[in-house]
Amino acid sequence: MALDRDAFRSPLFLTGVVGIVAYLFGYLLSFLWTGGAVWGALADVELASTAEIDDLAAYLGTNGIVVPAWKGAGWLFYSAHFVSFSSETVEGSVNLIAAARPAYELLYLVPPVLLVGAGALAAHASDGRTVWHSASVGALVFLGYLPLSLAGTLAFSVGVDATLVHPRYLPAAAVAGVAYPVVFGSIGGALGHELRKRRATQESGVTG
Repeated sequence: MALDRDAFRSPLFLTGVVGIVAYLFGYLLSFLWTGGAVWGALADVELASTAEIDDLAAYLGTNGIVVPAWKGAGWLFYSAHFVSFSSETVEGSVNLIAAARPAYELLYLVPPVLLVGAGALAAHASDGRTVWHSASVGALVFLGYLPLSLAGTLAFSVGVDATLVHPRYLPAAAVAGVAYPVVFGSIGGALGHELRKRRATQESGVTG
């Protein structure tokens, strides 16, 4: 059966832009929400057994290393995607939100909520006629989200003793860059389609 060309319009450029906006807005919310909270979280991060100081915050301060607030917010933003950061200095890998005060656990909601909205917006622009088409378009927000997720691993890295503390590269790409936008973007696209269809049905009932 031939596919109706008007039934599924997938504006790749638009979905990419929506993905970029979702990433940037999520980071901005993390920055405004957390402020200087990253230092409180770093105080709960245990260092490797070779370090003379117990926690990462004290270690950085003793060595005169300042983590800019914008980079600290980036670490928390990646932690909101369950992407830990790691370094040779740190024992294993650490999720900063898990180490911070419980109030910051609400940051876990930021990426899903924004990506659901981004998926709904992208699907609305494509005007897909089926829920599957709309969900597919919503998933395409990863085209903009993935490049920034990869760039963030470099932008939010901090040099410590000839090594880097940074979001882990593979999880940043696979989890934050692909899995999150594909899953939640498709959910947003499907929800947006159903809401649009319900609204159209109600309007047709009123005019009828």
